[in-house]
Amino acid sequence: MVVTADSVKMDSRALATVEKLFWRQIEDGLHPGAALAVYRYGNSVLDLYGGIADTDTGRPVTQDTLFVLYSSTKAITASCIALLLLIHVFAGSCAGISSAAACRSSTMIGCAPASLVPRRD
Repeated sequence: MVVTADSVKMDSRALATVEKLFWRQIEDGLHPGAALAVYRYGNSVLDLYGGIADTDTGRPVTQDTLFVLYSSTKAITASCIALLLLIHVFAGSCAGISSAAACRSSTMIGCAPASLVPRRD
């Protein structure tokens, strides 16, 4: 069940913009088909699906259509880690990294550069 944006303190205009973009990208052919769900505090506030799931057969996207994501989860994981760093969950810790130099590398996923990690003294 989709709840109203206001009931979970979200901007309904922003969600409307996301919905317009979703449909425009399908109409413009950027994606033959897609599905998008947005949740806030465990509540569904947007549940969209449309377009073509199988371009060979013309089968449409339905609520139950599965999509292969390949490497797109890397961006989601990196965003989650960055958020955890911002709220200090990983502050000052690079457990599991074998070298202090590697910990300071800004290219390491899951570990912020030393200059960005707040100290816990």
